[in-house]
Amino acid sequence: MWHDYAAHGWAWMGFMMLASVLVIIAAALWFVELAAGWPWRDRDHPVRDEIRHLEHRAPDPFEVLDQRLARGDLDPEEYRARRRALTDGRDAR
Repeated sequence: MWHDYAAHGWAWMGFMMLASVLVIIAAALWFVELAAGWPWRDRDHPVRDEIRHLEHRAPDPFEVLDQRLARGDLDPEEYRARRRALTDGRDAR
């Protein structure tokens, strides 16, 4: 009687231990993917490339002028004069 019960008890416990180990491994792999990406994956990733592009991109002078006008750092006449100077500089190159 006890022998039959013990055999069945160990079987489900072994299955549960195996399932929990697999869940822990899957969670660890998911965390590595979330934190750093797979090491064997190609480094060309659209989101990563966009972030890299934004980090290393020099600001466009026209965007800077537009932002300064929007903040009120420049009045419209000064904005137009600086924009004209930038445009003339581009044509001269």
